[in-house]
Amino acid sequence: MNSRIEEIIEKNGFYIGTPVGLSMMPLLRNRRDTVFLVNDKELKKYDIVLYRRDSGKLVMHRYFGKGKDGLIFIGDNQLSFEKNAKPEWIIGKVSHYYRDEEKRTLNSFFYKLYLFFWCKLYIFRLPYVMWGELKRRINRSLKG
Repeated sequence: MNSRIEEIIEKNGFYIGTPVGLSMMPLLRNRRDTVFLVNDKELKKYDIVLYRRDSGKLVMHRYFGKGKDGLIFIGDNQLSFEKNAKPEWIIGKVSHYYRDEEKRTLNSFFYKLYLFFWCKLYIFRLPYVMWGELKRRINRSLKG
């Protein structure tokens, strides 16, 4: 996703793109799934949001709430929270996504089940994230 996303969302009210990165796995697969972002900055807990940090880096994470230093976000494939995000960083939020050309809504039974186990019962992600990190470290050591 490039830096023109803000312009496209502002002009059209939406943007369709492919996420890059592992932070929203297993829900959104790196360079494989497609997200439909809308120009909506009204957030509720567990919305998936695209924002641009002060550094210029685009990030797609899940909104968790408000803290004393700003908005709180976390990727589905992460264990630590980002607690200092600013509301003006928000570009848009995901309204639905496509996996293998199949539209997936964020109000389906399976998505709500995913939210319950993955986000509300946060402990379920621990083995998945730790296993992924172990695999990345092994691959790096084998390559280098």
